[in-house]
Amino acid sequence: MRWTDFLFLREGICLRCREEEIHDDPFCPDCMAQFEKEMGAFYYDDEHICHIAYFYNRFLQELMRVFKFKEQAELAKPMGELFARMICEKNIQVDGIIAVPMTKVAVRKRGYNQSVLLAEEIAEKMHLPLLTPIEKRKKTKEQNKLSRSERQHNLKGAFHLTKPSDVRGKRILLVDDFVTTGSTMIAVTQELLKGEPQEVIGAAFAAPRLYSHDTLQSHVKIW
Repeated sequence: MRWTDFLFLREGICLRCREEEIHDDPFCPDCMAQFEKEMGAFYYDDEHICHIAYFYNRFLQELMRVFKFKEQAELAKPMGELFARMICEKNIQVDGIIAVPMTKVAVRKRGYNQSVLLAEEIAEKMHLPLLTPIEKRKKTKEQNKLSRSERQHNLKGAFHLTKPSDVRGKRILLVDDFVTTGSTMIAVTQELLKGEPQEVIGAAFAAPRLYSHDTLQSHVKIW
């Protein structure tokens, strides 16, 4: 049973503005117009690519703020649908989905891991298993307050692969809600590689505008 199965969703009403009706898209037309679609990708280390669905503009900043910090977990359903669309449109072929984990303490405090909720929606729509082979055991400082080098040091030893057999020989889609320098993706991927997966592919719902369309299309290395 998933978090969103317990939530009362106002059928036919946009979950962002709570006013307008939705039609063919998961949000109403006015809200959909605020999303800035990207569809690019970048290397977050020497070998691994992260695909990006949307640029992080003011609209998306507010959407993700209420999703993560205002207990509006129901937003995972429409956001997850948009996320899954990007993955399907790019024909990304994988065997399973993994969400970037949070510590158990952090999950209890917030009530849920927003990346897990998004990953659940993607897994359901793509008919793929949601795998949980990795844990975050170390409490870390907030990444957005640190420099690139501080971020990497902050995450050292934070993640632990507990079920290597879940990833061995498989193509894995690693899902996060937001990516900046890619430090978290790097740390999680390095731990997953201990299980010898065939491939790890990153996917983020949003990224800041510091990535231009041209650099994303050329898969620029940014770490």
